[in-house]
Amino acid sequence: MNGESSSSSPPAKKEALETKDSEIDLSSEIDAKTDVEAELQRFVKSAPPPVRSMMMGMMRLQQAGPLPHPIFEKFTADHIDKFLDYSHADDVNTYRLERFHGWSRLGYALLSAALLVFLILYLAPEHRDLLADILKMLAVFAGGFGAGFGAKTVFGNKN
Repeated sequence: MNGESSSSSPPAKKEALETKDSEIDLSSEIDAKTDVEAELQRFVKSAPPPVRSMMMGMMRLQQAGPLPHPIFEKFTADHIDKFLDYSHADDVNTYRLERFHGWSRLGYALLSAALLVFLILYLAPEHRDLLADILKMLAVFAGGFGAGFGAKTVFGNKN
């Protein structure tokens, strides 16, 4: 790739390449601004004509880049301001929703703790066997919930 292969090619190939080079003006297609681009230009010149035309087509596509959507030509400063206002309103609503969910989780935790305290205070004096069974079931439920949540996080990432 360093250009040595073009100097060792037979004279017939060189003449064929020179005639093809005169048909395709490579200087208008490739501007050699750096050493890498100059090396690429030498490589393209030394390539066979079918490969050269494919390479030129790929380089044209690469230089053109993605075509912008036509609607972007119609955007004005007012449109951008409106988009930013809507984005800010969306961020504010998302923040309020997350804050509400945080308070809801705290409420559920406090309600669960109050229920547990009520069960212990109500059942402890008279029904110790029933209290022990309820606490065992709650512990099993909490362990199963935690194990299920852990398995979901571990195995859910693989899907």
